[in-house]
Parts: sequence; structure tokens; C-alpha cells
Amino acid sequence: MMSGSKTEIYYYIDVADTMTGLCKKYDVPPKMLHIEITETAVADETLNNKHQIELLQERGFTVEIDDFGKGSSSLSLLKDIKADVLKIDMGFLNQSEESARGNVILESVIDMAKRLGMEVISEGVETEKQLANLTELGCDMFQGYFFSRPIPVAAFEELVREGFST
Repeated sequence: MMSGSKTEIYYYIDVADTMTGLCKKYDVPPKMLHIEITETAVADETLNNKHQIELLQERGFTVEIDDFGKGSSSLSLLKDIKADVLKIDMGFLNQSEESARGNVILESVIDMAKRLGMEVISEGVETEKQLANLTELGCDMFQGYFFSRPIPVAAFEELVREGFST
């Protein structure tokens, strides 16, 4: 595509076919994988992304909308894309902790996602207070430094072998 004096080249892959092929190649059941799609990436080309998400779900993958609350098209996205999981962006969480208005919005987003049949994950949980608040608001899962800082793969594998007992 020509735009002024610049040439823009777009590369597209069939994500559903690629992921299905990789699952077959490595003998991994699709139900074991969650595909995260960022809110802004989905919003950029909703029609094609909607089709890819539907194909992924038909083939057994769980689709998550990541970084929810970071972009400006959040509500429209929830209307148009039927994902399985909503991951609330950590920046949104930090804002809500500082304001009663933000907490009302956070509660509404969690309630709305539940009513749409989605599980809800909150990213960026760093304090016991945040965990308690999110639990009270109905959030299903949490991730963040409160539970663990990022660790190397070998250390994670060791934790799994030990059953997370340490």
C-alpha cells in the first residue's frame, strides 16, 4: 500500500491455523493453552480479529483480552469480541486504589465481565489490600508481585516439582 512517499507493508498470518499446527506438531492439546490478545491489537482490526478469535475458540483454545482498561475502545471491544477471559490492566488497578470513583468503575467492569460469561484476572496485584479489595469485588484470578517477582524458567520448574511448598 502506498501512502505518500512511504511504502507500508502489512504481514498477516492465520493465527488459528498457526497455533493449531503447532499444537499438532508438539502434541499439546489446545485446551491447555490460553491465547492473550491485547486490547489495542484487537481494536485495530476488529472484523478479522473477531473471526480469528472464533476459530481459536472452536478449536479449543481459551482466548483472553489482555491489558483491558489501557486503551480507549474497551467497552466497544467487549460488545464486539466474545473472549473467554478479561485481564484488567495493572495501571487501571493502581488508579482505582487511589480513588473511590476508580473502584466503582473497577467493580462495574468485573461485574460486567462476569455477566458476559468471562473470567476476570487482575494484573499488577502488589499488596494484600489490593488482593482483598479485588476478591471482594469478585475477581477470579490475580497476578503480580504480591505472589512472586518474575523468575527464571528453571526456578519456576523447580517450584512446580516441589508443589509450590516453599
